[in-house]
Amino acid sequence: MKISNITVKNFRSINDTPVSIELEKDKNIYALIGPNNAGKTNILDAIGLVLGASKFYKYSIEETDFFNKNIDVEINVSAKLTDPLIYRDVYQRKCEINKFTFEARKYKQGGQKGLFHTMHYCGGINGNGSFEDPLFKIWIQIELS
Repeated sequence: MKISNITVKNFRSINDTPVSIELEKDKNIYALIGPNNAGKTNILDAIGLVLGASKFYKYSIEETDFFNKNIDVEINVSAKLTDPLIYRDVYQRKCEINKFTFEARKYKQGGQKGLFHTMHYCGGINGNGSFEDPLFKIWIQIELS
């Protein structure tokens, strides 16, 4: 599995103007370089978060994970793959997964107002051969204290 693009928005030091990093298909090694506090670790953490790295398995989003601690905006991290992952559903229909997305936000109205939730999902070509985003969703809700 190779990543072709990483996009990060409103995560820690990254503001609402998305940071998009294009990765070349024929390269195997990349380096993030820059001065201290430039956001290198934030990019790496965002990649781990969207791909579900073990460090983030039970990770709980906090106010400090939002740009300027503004929990009224949405965190959005996505990773696109160069070649799709192949998944078969319960009916053995082939699904091609070529995008992972992580979102975090607070409900602003309705019965869940004030609840903070995250979504982790993947998108791609479904068993019927058409693009579907999301193919699978995982919802997590926590109440802000």
